[in-house]
Amino acid sequence: MIEVFETCKYCGENIQLVNTKHDLVQCESCELIFSRKKFSQQEFSEIYDRLYNDKNPKYKAHSIIEYEQLKKGIVKVGYNRQRLVKKYIRDNSNILEIGSGIGLMGCFIQQTFPNSSFTGVEIDKKVNEKARSFGLNVHQGDFSIIKDLDGNFDVILMWEVLEHIQDMEQCLSLIKRKLKSGGLFIFSVPNYDKRLNYNSPGDTIFQDGPPIHLNFFKKKAIRKIFDSEDFEVVSLEKKKLPYFNFKSFSSMFLKVLTGKYEGPTLFCVIRKK
Repeated sequence: MIEVFETCKYCGENIQLVNTKHDLVQCESCELIFSRKKFSQQEFSEIYDRLYNDKNPKYKAHSIIEYEQLKKGIVKVGYNRQRLVKKYIRDNSNILEIGSGIGLMGCFIQQTFPNSSFTGVEIDKKVNEKARSFGLNVHQGDFSIIKDLDGNFDVILMWEVLEHIQDMEQCLSLIKRKLKSGGLFIFSVPNYDKRLNYNSPGDTIFQDGPPIHLNFFKKKAIRKIFDSEDFEVVSLEKKKLPYFNFKSFSSMFLKVLTGKYEGPTLFCVIRKK
């Protein structure tokens, strides 16, 4: 029997169907969009093993290409991630990354902030072993294991991870618990509204659907979720330029010039009060 969410997975309010093809619902209160279907931990383990560890994996850029570069000492972190990390992290920070992958950000942080402390958590065992090969302090498991980590953190990072989390309420509750007062939660997620860059997108979401992506974010929903008694939004912005695609770049660039472009990624900085 298929299990489904009957109310909002985050705030418990009423939901309504917004995407039939992918069976996505939207909360009438916080406006989070998410998969109505629930998936098992076994399904997630099998999915991520295929994404990262197949002979020609979907996430090849992370699991193979970036890994080979790191083995050569080449640490390439995207512009927006670099900018946020350098702006908000200090050289004596205690940093946690959820979804630390092969250790790209961990290596960058150790290189850029040698006096900081880095801890990573990664769900995939084989990927986590690759990160350990670089001498990083990383733990294998899903986000829930952070409750057992010693101490609290100045900064918690999640890059393109929150969209994969089934239990949003528990995840954000643990992040709040493990952040120091005044600590920062810095994350990025795909922008659901990027679909508006295309004429009549219908049910096309222009990102992975369930069970890979489970949550779908708009700026308005992020503000509703994090403008609360526990958190405040410090920064919330869209990637300004499109990824290069020969067929669509000219039309997308025109939207950029006219202020109608919906950037593909949302970059967020949240402070714990």
